[in-house]
Amino acid sequence: MALISVRLPVAMVDELDSLADVQHARRSDVIREALASYIRERTAPVGPDDAQQALEVLRKVVAGQFGNDAEAA
Repeated sequence: MALISVRLPVAMVDELDSLADVQHARRSDVIREALASYIRERTAPVGPDDAQQALEVLRKVVAGQFGNDAEAA
């Protein structure tokens, strides 16, 4: 693991310490878990429903720019 340094507001550090106490963990464990969750959410593949919705939006955008001929594509 890499050792990094970040500056956080004192109130946030207090909240982190409280969360760590409740979980019987260290502050760094809470931060590591939160960052891992954040990264998973931001890099997760798109589900089929979300992909279908995005495709429909793109079709509407293309149809709006190029006329109704784009809907046939």
